[in-house]
Amino acid sequence: MTNRKTGLPMPLFLLSLPKTEDNKNIHHISELCNMKIKVEPLNRKTGPAQCFRCQGFFHSSRFCTRNPKCAKCGKPHLTRDCKKTAAEEPVCCHCQGNHPANFLGIPKKNPLNKPPPPPKVNAWEERIKRRKRCRGDPGAEQAA
Repeated sequence: MTNRKTGLPMPLFLLSLPKTEDNKNIHHISELCNMKIKVEPLNRKTGPAQCFRCQGFFHSSRFCTRNPKCAKCGKPHLTRDCKKTAAEEPVCCHCQGNHPANFLGIPKKNPLNKPPPPPKVNAWEERIKRRKRCRGDPGAEQAA
């Protein structure tokens, strides 16, 4: 694997193995060719995909055509072009809070923090249930 910023090789290797009982034993290996190694499972990113260009959710920056927004200062430019230093406080482009736009705890805009939508109700099924209750059908209690 290589570093995304510098392009230099890193002392990391990514192995993709099928899930079998024999391949689970790879986590017990601590040495390889007289070198100490540490085998770890790949950590998956939690939460929805977020675009690096516009900071919107559920799409990637690869085909994004929206206007750019900076994750650090919230102004209309790409994050990589931002002049803000790490010592300065970031400003969120979603809520103008003092955190970067990719902060998982954004109160309103992050889909992880929104309450789930109410369950969908099928109007026809509800109508049939009400009819059975009004008529006093004995099968109404069993269906409910």
